[in-house]
Amino acid sequence: MKRYALVIGIGSYRHLPPLSKPKSDSQAIYEILTQYGNFEEVMLLQNERATRETCWKAIHKLLLQYGENSDILIYFTGHGFTVGASKEEEEGCLATYDCKIKQGEESQILYQENALTFRGINQMASKANIGSMAMFLDCCHSGFFIQQAEVEQKLDAFSRSGYFLSAACESFEKAYANTVDEHSVYTSALIHALKSPPGDSGEVTALYAHETISKKLRMSGQGAVFCGRGKNITLLFYANERRVSTVSEDCPYKGLSAFEPQDVNFFFGREKIAGKLLYKLNQYSFVAVIGPSGVGKSSLVQAGLIPELMAKDWTIIGPIRPGPEPLGELKSLFLNFFDSSEINQIFDCIDCGNFLEAVLQLQAEIQSNKKMLLVIDQFEE
Repeated sequence: MKRYALVIGIGSYRHLPPLSKPKSDSQAIYEILTQYGNFEEVMLLQNERATRETCWKAIHKLLLQYGENSDILIYFTGHGFTVGASKEEEEGCLATYDCKIKQGEESQILYQENALTFRGINQMASKANIGSMAMFLDCCHSGFFIQQAEVEQKLDAFSRSGYFLSAACESFEKAYANTVDEHSVYTSALIHALKSPPGDSGEVTALYAHETISKKLRMSGQGAVFCGRGKNITLLFYANERRVSTVSEDCPYKGLSAFEPQDVNFFFGREKIAGKLLYKLNQYSFVAVIGPSGVGKSSLVQAGLIPELMAKDWTIIGPIRPGPEPLGELKSLFLNFFDSSEINQIFDCIDCGNFLEAVLQLQAEIQSNKKMLLVIDQFEE
């Protein structure tokens, strides 16, 4: 059975307030689906490319052109809202790039133009003979699609196949995104689920994803909800990759040497403290790992923390050992990442004692959207 996916992420709008996470969220989901989803095609629409016309054409292509006995996956992140003068008239909507709304006196939305409605998507799907359909909605009020009885009755179109809808929050809730985190609360949990297949099967199913998301969101202030029909849909396949890893001839024992990033498959048991380190790095610009010699500080950082950061697109500088010429070691390391003339100027400032000017120059060299970590092993040197 063929498989197709559509990923929509809208952070900037022509008529609505911007959102900070959808572009990076949708990019991350797109890359995971492309690598592990075994899809014939994964379509990606972001920001100004995600107009009502382009989104609707993509959904039409997915369901009616490709949909014959195929598995379909749709992920949306952006603004979500309900429209209607009363509870009885409300309809759930997903805002496209060119969506317009009109609000009443009590801030309820009375009118919308160019939004995607669940009713419209369902009507199109009812005309298709699809094998299964999974939808993940990371937007405010997304639970409205599930909880409203009228909408739930409209899922009959999928009873003959398989249907799964996961929403980031209850109908009355907002979907959150912490400024210090790379991804929104819901999509971060979804990414974790998609990257963590259970057992040895190597398959991530829709129900497993929902269970994992629910556990991750338990203390977040929002709760994911879902509904489904028919079979439990398989989202990703890791089976082949996992089989290859089990026949590796690499020796897992390091003796007195530290585990390094390439040893991540052999490094276990420190997940909790590695998670704490990751949290600290999202809160502070300097984090120290302190403990007696031989307890595994270097292994924790190199095989526990660094692979997680690299998966989140951090740039890792080092690790370096200061030695008798720490500034020389630092300079030679920086030359691999920054413009050599700029680095020479920065270290000239250091030689003259102008430390503040050196820091400001280095700061200017680092792109504002880059996350970089300098790892110094044996910092006491």
